[in-house]
Amino acid sequence: MGAMPRPSPQTDRVIATINLLASAPQGATLTEIARAVGQEPSTCQHMLAALTTSGFLVREPADRRYHLGPALVAPGQVAQARYPVLAAARPEMETLSRRFDLPCYAFSADGDHARLVLITVEPGTPVVPVRTGETLPLAPPLGALFVAWGGDDTIDRWLDADPTIDPLGRARYRALLAEVREAGYAAEVLPASSVSGDVLHLLQDRASPWRDRHLRERLVDPGTEVVVGAERIDDGAFVTVGAPVRSRQGEVVLTLSIAGSGSELTDLGVATVGRALRAATGRVRRALPR
Repeated sequence: MGAMPRPSPQTDRVIATINLLASAPQGATLTEIARAVGQEPSTCQHMLAALTTSGFLVREPADRRYHLGPALVAPGQVAQARYPVLAAARPEMETLSRRFDLPCYAFSADGDHARLVLITVEPGTPVVPVRTGETLPLAPPLGALFVAWGGDDTIDRWLDADPTIDPLGRARYRALLAEVREAGYAAEVLPASSVSGDVLHLLQDRASPWRDRHLRERLVDPGTEVVVGAERIDDGAFVTVGAPVRSRQGEVVLTLSIAGSGSELTDLGVATVGRALRAATGRVRRALPR
């Protein structure tokens, strides 16, 4: 096995900057970008100047905010042609964000992880400070949408990610996955104690067994659960309601989710949001090339 590639902090900062601006239609100031990439503004300014000169970024004179630049249009078009599911999902996600006044997130499967690939949010709407490209380990109960439509081998691998689950627990999970398939959507409810600043820092770390283990320990709290319908959720909980986009062959290629606090999702109605997501993902699937 070859040696692991050596980390490149400067490359990481460029990627983080582009991901940040891709998730911020309103752009970002020098101070905001420097804070996000962990640099002093005076140091970060050199990187931004190089990206602006190349056309990857532009800086609006009126408000001094940076935005993605025209040099990214061509590679973006190539990427869009290669990943038609994202092109089909974006307008549906924007509609969902407007309807519910909450961010909409798209995740794709990446081995035994879910990778955040797109965020849509209405201007002024608070958003969890995560960036596209970040990954979450798929371990029970998280990731049920990615495995519910899979075969026995897929489900077994997912359950094996938590060796503490006993045979009775595995049977309960299989029954839960059947409910998810029947409903076509699911909600992941994380208690407030699971979502804290150190979790956000872990998300931004490089993927590693250490990082994944600590993320699972923080996110898979005893209070974490997957539900198909719920009338009332604790106000302080963090909730994501999601539905899968399945390929013509039935494989889950993307999930779309609306995320917010327990009070927000209770007011909207988990089932209402879930049905809207299910309808949207159905339209995305029908738009995919045959």
